Amino acid sequence: MKIIKIFIVLILLAAPVMAEKNRDVVTIGEFDSTLQGFSFTSGGIVKVDEEAESLPIKIDFIFDLPNGLGMNNSALDSWFPGEGMVQDLGNIPLEKNVDFIDDDFAPYLIPDEIIAGHTYLMKLAGSDKYGRIKIIDFDEDNSRLTFKWVYLDE
Repeated sequence: MKIIKIFIVLILLAAPVMAEKNRDVVTIGEFDSTLQGFSFTSGGIVKVDEEAESLPIKIDFIFDLPNGLGMNNSALDSWFPGEGMVQDLGNIPLEKNVDFIDDDFAPYLIPDEIIAGHTYLMKLAGSDKYGRIKIIDFDEDNSRLTFKWVYLDE
């Protein structure tokens, strides 16, 4: 019985570590070579059919070098049907609730605006919902972006 109690305590102590390694960390490659975008509502990376006539509305953003991080926003090109936007919240915790200014949203980030440690608030492409990402690593040389994310279903 004592062994079972010790085992349960160990599981409870390890649970936060296991949860941290769950789906909240994503690495995405450059769009032209991977045909992948990120979707908050789908919970991760979504592959785009190379025959698609437009970016699926469920994809909120793509990582597209040398341009940067492009939101699914029709202001960028007619291939983007959404209204996604992004705003830099600075070097804050991903989970921290902050006030934001509607005028500070943009449809994309150039590479110089993608900063490791910064958290970005994103308006989703096809709804009035929001998500946040926190950049863990931006490897421009190898065309990879690693981030933690949270979908704000409020």
